[in-house]
Amino acid sequence: MSAAKKTGRAESEPKGERPARKGGAAPTKKKKVDMNYLKISSIFSFLLWRCGLQLLNAQTPPTADSLLLEERQDEAVIVSGEFLPIGQAKAIEPLQLISLEEIRRRAALVLDELLQQQLNIRIQQDGVLGSQIEMQGLSGRYINVLVDGVPLVGRQDGQLDLGRMGLENLKQVEIVEGPMSVLYGSNALGGTIQLVTQDFIKEGWQAGGHLLGESKGRYQGSAYFGGRYKAISGRINYRYLNWAGYGFDSLRSQAFNPKTQHDVQAFLRWDAKKLGQFRYRIGGLLEEIKQLGDTRLPDFPSLSYANDYTFTTRSLDQQLSWKKVIDERYHLQAFLANNLYERQKNAYRQPLGENPEALRQDSLDSDTSAFSAWHFRAVMATEFREVWDFQAGLDFRQEAALGQRLKEDSEQGDYAAFGVVRYQPTAKLRLQLGLRGSYHTDYQAPLTYSVQGRWQWHPYWTLRGSYASGFRAPSLKERYMDFVDANHFIQGNADLKAERSQHLRLNLDYRKGPWQTGLNLFYNYIEDQITLQDFVVDSTGSYQPAPNASNQYSYFNLERYESLGADYRLSYQKGGWRVQLGAIYTGRYNSLSQDSEAVPRYNYTLEFSQQLSYHWAKTGWSCSIFRRDYDKLLRYAETYNPITQENEVYEYSLGAYSLMDLTVQKRFKKVWTLGAGVRNLLNVQTVASGDSGSAHSGGSGSMAISPGRQFFLQLRYNYRSK
Repeated sequence: MSAAKKTGRAESEPKGERPARKGGAAPTKKKKVDMNYLKISSIFSFLLWRCGLQLLNAQTPPTADSLLLEERQDEAVIVSGEFLPIGQAKAIEPLQLISLEEIRRRAALVLDELLQQQLNIRIQQDGVLGSQIEMQGLSGRYINVLVDGVPLVGRQDGQLDLGRMGLENLKQVEIVEGPMSVLYGSNALGGTIQLVTQDFIKEGWQAGGHLLGESKGRYQGSAYFGGRYKAISGRINYRYLNWAGYGFDSLRSQAFNPKTQHDVQAFLRWDAKKLGQFRYRIGGLLEEIKQLGDTRLPDFPSLSYANDYTFTTRSLDQQLSWKKVIDERYHLQAFLANNLYERQKNAYRQPLGENPEALRQDSLDSDTSAFSAWHFRAVMATEFREVWDFQAGLDFRQEAALGQRLKEDSEQGDYAAFGVVRYQPTAKLRLQLGLRGSYHTDYQAPLTYSVQGRWQWHPYWTLRGSYASGFRAPSLKERYMDFVDANHFIQGNADLKAERSQHLRLNLDYRKGPWQTGLNLFYNYIEDQITLQDFVVDSTGSYQPAPNASNQYSYFNLERYESLGADYRLSYQKGGWRVQLGAIYTGRYNSLSQDSEAVPRYNYTLEFSQQLSYHWAKTGWSCSIFRRDYDKLLRYAETYNPITQENEVYEYSLGAYSLMDLTVQKRFKKVWTLGAGVRNLLNVQTVASGDSGSAHSGGSGSMAISPGRQFFLQLRYNYRSK
């Protein structure tokens, strides 16, 4: 980490303690949400396209401010949860950073594969909904995923499919384990994953591409082109992924469904002379997943058929941002973003064998849902170089949804103001206090707060502690769901409250030379947790939780949840060696323990991660081994038994397993990189899932983890003009 340049800070403050970054912001007027998907996209694209033409015509030469920005862009700095970009070791919160070098070393294609080897993160796959993530024992609905500060939309069953997020346009990935609700609002009470995209080209132009093929039939190709002319720089990237799917048996259905993706990402940046830095980012995705059904009536060829599904996802994300520094003391930044997401489900009756019927669509089983969000955010941070600094901001977000399974086209707004005060009496001690107040159009939003401290009492030792509250707003689906067919009866509940959380964290960190080690302790408490429950309608027409099964479901604030644990990490990096070891012990709360002595209060898991890499600088060769060990996971559920007419507790389990990857890379002539490797070296395909030997059987089966051992070969080309 290179030290920040000295810019007049007090002599008592250590150099590099508060790196400054030039940039700025100015507020803009909030836009009104329009439910028309294409109309919103067209108008917004046209306006920003016109702005882009004006920027291209300006051609303002770089200034001292922009040159400082260029210099800082090359540093390994983090942006999540901080006033200004800062070195990882100086951050107020412990944060895990996955650099561009690390992304390429792991040879992952999409985000869920990149996080699969990450300590404290669990990834499970669903053939239709995609990946499902867990962090610190909390499910993905409590984890906020941001792209350059903008939350992603398109949650299915509370989860974001990280398998639709490509990696070719990323600079780094930042992972904060714990609430960030003061800064980022809803869905950030369990953790935040921030994707930082590449947006800077120093000079000249660049071009490149990436090809990768796997032995199980998955292929990806990408290409990019970018350049800089005076104060204008830009880049465009295209990625294509194709997979024929994979099954473990001779059935027509497959454990991993066929998938194709077309992904385009681009940015345009202008470093103006006096106005600051402007940046426009746009990204679009088209994904198609095919789910093949098993053959029905196979003994009657003239009547045999299958129920097939096609899931088509379209998304368009746009962001216009602005940064400015005033008098080297006031750092301003703002952005206006628009996110559009549409998922279309088409069901078909596919004739098979000698069946003379024509392919036909099942309109009753088909569905389309769309989500739209406008987001405006403006922040001012100070850098007085004294004991007090502050950060203040406005965060306005308007969301809308439509679909056949919603009672009505719905929208909701969240308008928030937040502030963080930093007190640093000495170079060794820093304290922060944060507060966020919100007005929500549909419910009473809770007040959130955080208290954080960082004490570096020794050059090698740092102690961090934090206490923070968080919240998760009820989703539009949970409030307005209307899903009724032959197999489902689910209604939304407009009277839901926000889930609220409390979080405690203590971190001890040691850094000396090539060694770094750290111990984390954490505790999460969630109240008013939203859960799906049988309901009955009372005399006033309101939904009430049913004591027994009613086969009608709605959402209620009924539960509380806890998770706690400790993790230990050790890393060594010197010369060509890079070693990372980690272990985490996590306890997950069982709500049924309140009523049943047979159910323990917590289920505990002990999991490990290991990484070993070596790079031969003279020859350009590098070799990396990654391993992640997952412990057996237990769950408890209560089900009504119609025979005994009593509620019975069932114990379910997901078996333990390990994933291990090996990659080898060779760089040629500074522009070519050839790589090969093995994913899932241990050939894990499925693990036991279901009943784990309890008194009441919950059923038994298996869960698909991976297609098995896969060999891959990749070729990367990167050219930069001199």
